[in-house]
Amino acid sequence: MGSLHIILSDELENQLRNEAQKRFGLKRGNLTDAVKDAIKLWLTIEEETLNIAKYIMELENYELKRIDFDSSLNKEQKEIAKKEFRRKLHEEFPRFLFITIQKALEDAKRM
Repeated sequence: MGSLHIILSDELENQLRNEAQKRFGLKRGNLTDAVKDAIKLWLTIEEETLNIAKYIMELENYELKRIDFDSSLNKEQKEIAKKEFRRKLHEEFPRFLFITIQKALEDAKRM
């Protein structure tokens, strides 16, 4: 089992201790459990965010190719369609990210 030595600001340390006490009580090892949960949550959010970013990129590539191959559109219409698709996609990305973070938080509460 590994061990880490970390330095936190007084404010962050107090927040961590207070939250760990609220969630787990004052038993020995509860601060370690709180830090483990926080690290797991952070890693989960990072992984899910990357998965969503990859999915968004694949979706974007697919849709842009679909527009390119649409024979019913002329060149100008294709450019307009691509621009509109990108605008909508980039408006929706934060919503996907929020849903992922919300799901990760719910999963962490069940740990």
